[in-house]
Amino acid sequence: MELDNDDFDVDFDPSVVQRLPWLETPLAAETNCIRLLKLDAGSGDDPVVGTLQVVSLDDNPDYEALSYVWGAPGETSRIFIGGVRFEATQNLSDFLRFLRLPRASRLLWADAICIDQTTDVEKNHQLRLMGRIYRQAKEVVVWFGPFAERWEEELVENFNAVATIYRVDLESDKAFIPTSKMDDNDWFHAEDFCSIYVPGYSQAGGQCLKIGELFHPKWHSREDLLTEAFRVLGEVAGGRCLHSFPLFCRVDDHKNNREVIMVNRYWPVLIDCLRWLVLRPWWTRVWTVQEAVVPRADPVVYAGSYTFRLSRLVGGIKSLLLHCAERCCKDIQNVFMAKYQHFPVIPFAVVMEIANVREKFGDDSELHALHTSDIVHMSQKRRAADPRDHFLGMLGLMLTGTAEHFQEFGYSLSSAELFSQCTKLLYGYPDNLHDLGDAVGVRHCTIPNLPTWALDLTRKPGIHEVDTQRWQLYNASPGTRYEGVTKDEDLPGYSLTFEAIPLSIIRTCAGRVPSHSLTAAMVLDHLTEWQQLYLECTPSPDSNSFWRTVLMDRYIRQYWLHQRKPLPRRGLADVQAWFDSYARKGDSRDLDEDTHHFRPTDDGSKWGTYHYRAVELNVRTCRFFTTVGGRPCMGPHTVQVADELFVLAGSKAPAVLRPVHRDGRDGYLFVGLCFVDGSMYGEALRRGGRWQTITVY
Repeated sequence: MELDNDDFDVDFDPSVVQRLPWLETPLAAETNCIRLLKLDAGSGDDPVVGTLQVVSLDDNPDYEALSYVWGAPGETSRIFIGGVRFEATQNLSDFLRFLRLPRASRLLWADAICIDQTTDVEKNHQLRLMGRIYRQAKEVVVWFGPFAERWEEELVENFNAVATIYRVDLESDKAFIPTSKMDDNDWFHAEDFCSIYVPGYSQAGGQCLKIGELFHPKWHSREDLLTEAFRVLGEVAGGRCLHSFPLFCRVDDHKNNREVIMVNRYWPVLIDCLRWLVLRPWWTRVWTVQEAVVPRADPVVYAGSYTFRLSRLVGGIKSLLLHCAERCCKDIQNVFMAKYQHFPVIPFAVVMEIANVREKFGDDSELHALHTSDIVHMSQKRRAADPRDHFLGMLGLMLTGTAEHFQEFGYSLSSAELFSQCTKLLYGYPDNLHDLGDAVGVRHCTIPNLPTWALDLTRKPGIHEVDTQRWQLYNASPGTRYEGVTKDEDLPGYSLTFEAIPLSIIRTCAGRVPSHSLTAAMVLDHLTEWQQLYLECTPSPDSNSFWRTVLMDRYIRQYWLHQRKPLPRRGLADVQAWFDSYARKGDSRDLDEDTHHFRPTDDGSKWGTYHYRAVELNVRTCRFFTTVGGRPCMGPHTVQVADELFVLAGSKAPAVLRPVHRDGRDGYLFVGLCFVDGSMYGEALRRGGRWQTITVY
């Protein structure tokens, strides 16, 4: 079929012309009808041509649903729908061009074409059906884009693109280096890094093959690379230990007439293939979560001409990460995953997250649902062109009744209204006020009118921000719970009421600490300033109280959060001795707890810095301040003098609130959660503090 673009030149507004296929196939709001795209046969440079038709999901139509990333809105390609020019994004156009058959039509559902994107009324109607659309599809087809000749360049581009989402520090001196970019100096450091693992590798039965026996990427096609990468994943999933793979090789040293053991330099190329797969933009799109989870059929993924089932990838990645944590493979995984290239584990963890959700939903996704907290945290790791999609795009994973409440209003709500209701829904669950630590507070926010107590679902936490999960370690209000949201009627509105016990008012604040370029000398300066501020503002200084506050009463030596216990007196004495040595000598290494000499780490390879790292984390992420009564405290950088401190019913940690007058009455803005020594474990309740009702905006 040949089409001349001149045949479609009309004197209408292009946006109106583009709507004609939708206007000619109207959807009745009270039905379960959707549009399907009949993609005409074609090949090569033939234009992409199709027509729309209306079907009812109640009739179980036979179609394939597409899952893809829209791509940059400015990068479009002309296709023809119902005889009308339609500007599709380049990525969608490429996908359709790849999917069409040479001699037969194909019935597809693609949201950008099958939903009138110009009207919220229709978008709300189709939003209600989104779960069914993917659940009932004969096949869900995922588009990763082609594994092209420049795949290694794409790997770097995609890594840089997702760095802000995954909280990766691109300014670090340990930036990711793909295999193709490694020079002699990089390989020297790689050999040095891996050398300590050679004895354990050999003792575990690892085979060092001759270099000619290895899989050589340059002797194989790009498709062979993916095939080999999937073979490795499959064998790991089947239980093969990591040390049994060819991570090292034997190389002839002709100069010294001997064999030497070296890192297999072909191995990280396969790991780069896996990295390319887990860094595809598809993983960062909000909507793809439910598109990967709710279908009854295992989605098929297209990486150009290479195809595979989604479960093969996500299941393999999950098995790999679990294997890396096993005792038998915990050390050698550093070589297997080519850690010397400084690639973070987070992109792999995001794929494993999808695997976990898919397993939870099982064969019948209608019987399962995710907790609102999980939905919020998964959404914040992803992108959406419309901020509201950070929540609406996850409704298919929620309980039916809850999802229906939001589907009723959908795109008629502003981002602030939607995020506020989502946050209230979250706080309404038992023991969920600890998510208050993630609230936007008084920081700059890109969502207009978002309350300070609400969660910004678009916000990507900064690299150096405090781990808000730490607040779960405390129990400032034992035996209480938040009861401000108990029914759907409580969800609308921009204010929240709390039951609260007043603690004190902020008297002084230390200077703000720069989050970047924080040196050991700067940490020492700030600690000295904090100590002096505390001594000046406290009638009866208590060094234990000060250091308990600076460390926020936790041993960072215990890596797992739930294992971090309160600091005992012996621990506080060790911290003080360490700081005295640090201040005198400028050396931040730990001291032996008995001899107070510098103490090495467990393997003796370098001096331990547990105390310094704990202090540095808190100096970087928190601000020191004192109350009018002289208590030392740690809180968000945004605290200021005259802010007030409260214990909130149901909150694990005290809150910093800022008095305001709004709507003709007094209230507060939420600033953040904080550490107040002497009020972290229910002391305010035991002291007989009186509850009062306050309003937060």
